[in-house]
Amino acid sequence: MKKFILLGIFTFFITSLGFSQHIDTLINADINPNRKVERIEVKFDPEGGYGYILKVDNKEYKGELLNGDYAYAALIDMDDSDGYIEIAIIDVGPSDGHDAYMFRFDGDIKPLGTISGMSQPDPVGNGIVESFWWMGFWGFNKQYKLKDGKIIELTKEIYPVKDVEATATQTFELRESRDENSKVAGTVKIGANVKFLEADITPVCINSAGYEDDDECDWFRVVTDDGTTGWVQLKDFRDKVDGLIWAG
Repeated sequence: MKKFILLGIFTFFITSLGFSQHIDTLINADINPNRKVERIEVKFDPEGGYGYILKVDNKEYKGELLNGDYAYAALIDMDDSDGYIEIAIIDVGPSDGHDAYMFRFDGDIKPLGTISGMSQPDPVGNGIVESFWWMGFWGFNKQYKLKDGKIIELTKEIYPVKDVEATATQTFELRESRDENSKVAGTVKIGANVKFLEADITPVCINSAGYEDDDECDWFRVVTDDGTTGWVQLKDFRDKVDGLIWAG
């Protein structure tokens, strides 16, 4: 049944793409444990504004898009063990940023929260949903799940960095731990190949302009082609390597 539902959405999406950046959607599907097919209708402001109306049977919810560049609706089964399928209003903005406003219907329309990223939310099992997030020259999957009827983000201290390498154009030091006062683990030499292994994106520091910055102080664990390994902050290598593909 779920495959049939997704096929119906996909067909409507393709046939509607040429007419509007905001795609009105009508779906008939069983989205809760009552074994009854619900009528789900999403309509966007016909004038291209930010408003939308979600109707499920005789219930109605009015909301506002944050971005409004492009929007559509989909069904996403966040947890295939709970008997519910969630409704997503997906709002695509600049740089392909996605905000998915999630809803559940149990006789009333219940807003669950927002899943943000660079892609449509993807259920990966155990009630966890992922959305890709771009961090300038690397990316990772943010994870979300439902808790007490609300969406929460499952944060991690360390994220893996995959398939990212650069060449050192200046020397810079690596630390033994994620602390600027920790011992120097080694020095990256000019011309060294630098492979990025993992990142800690939790630090916030004051940048040169005097503002809080949650990017410049991110820590990265790297290893060079001569085996030198350690931690370095973005601000200490950003202008000292070549080959990173920056976007966003």
